[in-house]
Amino acid sequence: MMTRRYISGNSRGTILYLIIFFLLPISYAFAQDMHFSQFFATPLHINPANTGNFKGTYRAGLNYRNQWSSFTVPWRTFDVYGDLKINGGYKSRAATFGAGAIILRDRAGDGNLSTTKAMLQGAVHIGLGGDEEHTLSAGVGFGIIQKNIDWDKLYFNNQWDDSKFNTNLPSYENYAFSNITYPDLNLGILYQ
Repeated sequence: MMTRRYISGNSRGTILYLIIFFLLPISYAFAQDMHFSQFFATPLHINPANTGNFKGTYRAGLNYRNQWSSFTVPWRTFDVYGDLKINGGYKSRAATFGAGAIILRDRAGDGNLSTTKAMLQGAVHIGLGGDEEHTLSAGVGFGIIQKNIDWDKLYFNNQWDDSKFNTNLPSYENYAFSNITYPDLNLGILYQ
């Protein structure tokens, strides 16, 4: 006979408070997809739990993409990654660990909007069941991202002079940030 367990009203409130507690610090977030057409070739970007999750001892990859090369300034993305598997020792044969690193450089558009990312990642992989056919993995990655843009290479509506475009006119745009650096934290879980 199957029994069902329901979450009581008190537990629901606790879960709601925990969700709010963990989501509250995320008040300012940045996101932009990398321009890779084959994301499976960049496993550490997909999920930090993929770090060390492969057959073998170590893995490395190098990816380059030149998108829309017919444009004046094509989008270019380059990344290099590497990770290795670390056995947990003789007492924990079902658990392995992974350590890895990523470096990414992305440049896009006329303003040369560029993103540089460097990240270190770690993961633990726990075999489930006697045959270890199923694995539960959890990973974390911490790094730094730097974004910059060249405002002088961009043109704005204020530079339109009734009949033609005049690059000598001021744009009156607020160039608050042309270079910004911020930390990046990635968390992920994987079941396979």
